[in-house]
Amino acid sequence: MELYAAIDLHSKNSVSMVIDAQGRTILAQRLSTDLDVIVAARSILLGYVAWPW
Repeated sequence: MELYAAIDLHSKNSVSMVIDAQGRTILAQRLSTDLDVIVAARSILLGYVAWPW
């Protein structure tokens, strides 16, 4: 199963998403744009996909 992940960073809030190849949402989260929160979200996203940062 192909999965795609992204974090859309903004000044106060950000959104992280994982979708499959058919465009279905697997995970969607609204996050505070705080470094610790973003690092934790990245760890969760890495559980879904192999992401070379």
